[in-house]
Amino acid sequence: MKAISLTLSATAVWALAACTPNAMLMTNPGAALDLMAGSGSVTRSPSGKTTFRFAILANAFDGLVDDPSQQREQDRQALGQWVGQQGICPSGYTVNPPTSTEGNMGPILLYEGQCS
Repeated sequence: MKAISLTLSATAVWALAACTPNAMLMTNPGAALDLMAGSGSVTRSPSGKTTFRFAILANAFDGLVDDPSQQREQDRQALGQWVGQQGICPSGYTVNPPTSTEGNMGPILLYEGQCS
């Protein structure tokens, strides 16, 4: 009888672990932070020229930063962090003003740049 009790207890613990809110909803609790970080891609030509594209939601910082110029500054900081994490431009980079496009989650700002 004791062995059956242990088996049921282990099953009950496993069942409860599978019922956590994140497991049930299949959500990422850090998703909002991921969206605020932006994402990008890198291209390196045969001549060695490295260019990149970085996309971030235009409203990623709504509610946190009210001034549009400060929101764009936050975008540029996110871009700088992404470039640094990728290790793609050790000598610096230049970036064009962003273009806006519509995405599934709202307007997206697309930054295009190249390494120095």
